Amino acid sequence: MRTAPRPVLVALIGAMLGSIPAAAQVRNWPSERLPRPLPAREAKFPPYS
Repeated sequence: MRTAPRPVLVALIGAMLGSIPAAAQVRNWPSERLPRPLPAREAKFPPYS
């Protein structure tokens, strides 16, 4: 029986590990509310000519 070359084996293991979902991801993120919008300010523009 022939054994698989090392790069093919490493690629296969990498693909298998890459398909496992990451446990560090949190489902309820973000847990804080959005900040309130800033108050509107008056903007002065030069007159159109």
